[in-house]
Amino acid sequence: MRPLVSAGGVYVRSEALRSLERIVDRLCADYGFPAGEEFKWSPGRELWMRSNLVADNRSNFFRDVLGAAREHEVQAIVVLVDVEAASAIRAGDPALDATLLLLERANNLLRRKDREALVVADEPSGDRESGRAFVAECIQVLRRGTKYVPMDRLPLLVAADSKHTRLIQLSDLVTSCTVAYVGGEAKYSPRTFELIEPMLVRSSYGQVGGTGLKIHPDLRYVNLYHWLVGDEYHVRGGVGFPLPMPKFAYATGPTAP
Repeated sequence: MRPLVSAGGVYVRSEALRSLERIVDRLCADYGFPAGEEFKWSPGRELWMRSNLVADNRSNFFRDVLGAAREHEVQAIVVLVDVEAASAIRAGDPALDATLLLLERANNLLRRKDREALVVADEPSGDRESGRAFVAECIQVLRRGTKYVPMDRLPLLVAADSKHTRLIQLSDLVTSCTVAYVGGEAKYSPRTFELIEPMLVRSSYGQVGGTGLKIHPDLRYVNLYHWLVGDEYHVRGGVGFPLPMPKFAYATGPTAP
């Protein structure tokens, strides 16, 4: 695939926040994590789990964490943006473009549920000034909306250190595994993605593609929605087009563009 950037998140009902955070924290303790150690899909060398939670133990840990999330009715949205394609919302910044596409889909989900939500985002990597600017831009978009979505269900966005929030770590697991799976990683991601796929938000027509999993631009990658999440149709303007579409990339399978 061409280079991609991603943004993803999980929706947790306020009534389930405390319970899920405690259960995930307890699971970390049960699997031997030292106090305060975070988990990630692909841990760096500085993290305890890199060398101490491996093979089946790591897969089983992910299984238990995602099982707890599903029991708490957690839903997920993951967005991938092709950095070589034209921007969807914000030109010149694919990472921001992916984030705004994510926020649009989060707002649409909340509108369907007739609820509002606080966005708790992982602190951006890099220098502090650019991180603050990135968060400030997201907040401005929440205030004024985008061309297609008014952003009327997301009143506030705050950034937090993922080390202190198990649910941000859960979001990293969901997002990073999904990105690996979409990108063709075939050794580790398929087993865990099977547990994530039921959590991905579906459209009112029942499709995951474009809603719970968005790969921009759609018409370049639309057939992947069929191979990766089982969509039978791609809906545009209320019309369903059968998948796979023979004139687009990945018409014969997920590894042959």
